[in-house]
Amino acid sequence: MFSSLKQFLTRYRARRELRRKGVINSKPWFDLEQFGNALDRSSAPAVVMLVMVWAVSSVLLSMAAQKQLKDPGDWVVGQKATRTIHASRDFQYNDLEELAAKRREAAEEQPEFFRINTERSKQILNRIQELLQAAEQRLRMERDGGKFTPEADNLPARLAAEASPELLDQLEKINALERESGDFKRTLATMLAQGVIGASDKSGRNVGRKIRTVDQNNRISLVERTVLELPAPDAAGRRLARSVSHSTNEDLPPVRRQLAALFTQLIGPEGNLDFDAARTEAGRSAAQAAITESLRAKSRGDLLVTKGDRVTPQMLQMFQDYSRAEDDAANIDAELPVLFQNMVWSLVLVIFAAFYLHHLHPDVVRVNKRITLVALVVILSLLINYYSLGLFSYLVSENNFINNSLAVIAVPAALVAVLLSVIFGYRVALCAGFFVASITAMMVTPERTFDLALKGMVISSLAALAVRSSTNYRSYFFRIVVSVFPLTFVLNLNLLFWERSIPHLQEVLVALSLAFTNAFVTGILALLLIFLFEIVFNVSTNMALMVLCDYNHPLLERLKREAPGTFFHSLMVATLVEDAAREIGANPLKAKAGALFHDIGKLSMPQYFTENNLDSANQHLNLNPQMSSIIIRDHVKEGLALARQYRMCRTVRDAISQHHGNDLVHYFYAKALADKRRESSTAPVLESQFRYGGQPPRDKEMAIISLADACEAACRSLDKPSAAKIEQVVDDIFLKRYQDGQLNRADITLAELDKVRQSFINTLISMKHGRIAYQREPAQGEPAANEASEQLVGDQTVPPAETK
Repeated sequence: MFSSLKQFLTRYRARRELRRKGVINSKPWFDLEQFGNALDRSSAPAVVMLVMVWAVSSVLLSMAAQKQLKDPGDWVVGQKATRTIHASRDFQYNDLEELAAKRREAAEEQPEFFRINTERSKQILNRIQELLQAAEQRLRMERDGGKFTPEADNLPARLAAEASPELLDQLEKINALERESGDFKRTLATMLAQGVIGASDKSGRNVGRKIRTVDQNNRISLVERTVLELPAPDAAGRRLARSVSHSTNEDLPPVRRQLAALFTQLIGPEGNLDFDAARTEAGRSAAQAAITESLRAKSRGDLLVTKGDRVTPQMLQMFQDYSRAEDDAANIDAELPVLFQNMVWSLVLVIFAAFYLHHLHPDVVRVNKRITLVALVVILSLLINYYSLGLFSYLVSENNFINNSLAVIAVPAALVAVLLSVIFGYRVALCAGFFVASITAMMVTPERTFDLALKGMVISSLAALAVRSSTNYRSYFFRIVVSVFPLTFVLNLNLLFWERSIPHLQEVLVALSLAFTNAFVTGILALLLIFLFEIVFNVSTNMALMVLCDYNHPLLERLKREAPGTFFHSLMVATLVEDAAREIGANPLKAKAGALFHDIGKLSMPQYFTENNLDSANQHLNLNPQMSSIIIRDHVKEGLALARQYRMCRTVRDAISQHHGNDLVHYFYAKALADKRRESSTAPVLESQFRYGGQPPRDKEMAIISLADACEAACRSLDKPSAAKIEQVVDDIFLKRYQDGQLNRADITLAELDKVRQSFINTLISMKHGRIAYQREPAQGEPAANEASEQLVGDQTVPPAETK
């Protein structure tokens, strides 16, 4: 096993070293292009995408139908009910007002928690002990003839110094009793352990409020006491004074009152209890959470809401419970017809759209990537429309001045049309717009499906018509806003006349705002999705083609520096195809972009192409015709590699692969035959070795590029170009391409070919026209030129006009 692993690692290192040196090509783990080609040859992706469109449409229609059943009026707080509803069955609903009242009562009944402050209890004990000690010290000093002087900041000592003789005598008895039995200290400790509430805490609470104390060990007292039962500092002082009187068997009211006041000062106004807000709130929250419902009954036939009533939270809760009761009692057999109807309608619309595209736009249906993109745009549009309805309901719930009937104005129904119009053309946008408008109309309200579907179709078709010729992103966005905004507002004006003959100005302004927001959001979404599709699907919109037509593109910059002759040739071809495409109604931007990049493969070996080495020796002189043919034909393969490297769109790649089709490299093929005859060789000269490996052009634009490339190169090789020579060359190339079958697959008619031919002739004659040489001033001793003298044009002499 280890030897096999070692051999595998050795082979892997050897292959990696060979790839690094360029001896062998690296093979990717996953060939994306090969996978894409395999998908294009299969019909499964198209079927899967159509099934997905059908499934999404059915699901969204069913979800919208269920929402309409559960919430008949799309009720939101503050809005007017659109119809009167009676209960169709007995049910119970949760009374929110009564539930809130019960929860408040439960919270009020919960006891409040107070925590015993251990530090404050120790301070109280220490202060009373210091009082007794100070009283004993004062008596001792007075008996000895001295004077007791307390410290200014010592409260117990100051109180002992200010005490009357009777009170001082009482304090002495407390000291004596404390030394004998310790009852006073135990009484004080017991009282503090039970808790002394602060004066402000007691006065600010209801007398019936229940209190539970928590000791220093977080133990909660088992006994609940009311605020009235908890002693405040003055009550605690009186209780201590009474306990002293009982212990000494002396009931002297004046002295007891003085003693109670003395103890009250030492206890302090706060007592030793602190309010525990967190524990109290937790207890109240738990009590409120335990009460989940307060049910009231409604019988079948009872009035639930009257049309025009303002919707309240209680009404919403009632309808939720009503819908829940209907769900619990519902039979699956009652929902199956609705689901079946939605599936049938969605299937009918999908089949209709598929047949429409198959017969009127087969180039979309036959390419899996295109049908996938169309399906994704439709699905995205349906999802956006569905969730925009939900967002509108949320906005209505937050703003009472928005009417529910304006929901259709908030739906970006034109999004699918404005997207597909610039990607695949007007007919595809029209079909997809009709489909999305129909499904969206059924989602909004089944009662007015035809009206809303017709409006959506009109908006989609006109918006697609407005944007289909956009050549830049700014124009694209502006056309969307300018077309969608007035169409959405004007076509839905009838929604403002439902409740009254003359709508309020506020309602008109709201409708205008919704229509403008719809148009603006549609434009933003369209721009974002166009950018996404151009990156992911590499689609060729007019906006993207306009960007490619910029001569500052990196590939064109390389072509200008490394292969200037090819760059100039590409510019001439671009001029030819742009005029010709405009003549026959083809896309001039598509033709121009393809023409600019059709020869970028010559960047790999520019010196082997004649237009780039006019001042140097012919590089093919030392090569055999087969090798020269390989180098010439390889510029198509190298061009496709560069196009993939720079992620060029499909239009450019088609122009590179189709501008020669499977045409023959005539010059080197004839040279190979001549060499064979001269050398009397028996080796056959195979025509397949001198033919390009591409496909003949399919689109009008690709056919024009193919013809323009050959015509411009041939006219450039003319020694003394004239109108007759140029026309003859163009006619020969057109006839040769036609006879060779290079135009058999192109979507172009003979009448259009004739227009293209005439456009090429006119443009090439204007490019190749001669110029009359400007006369120079004669040098000294030279005869002056006159009108009858010969004038130079290039290298030829032109006789005067009267002698021609």
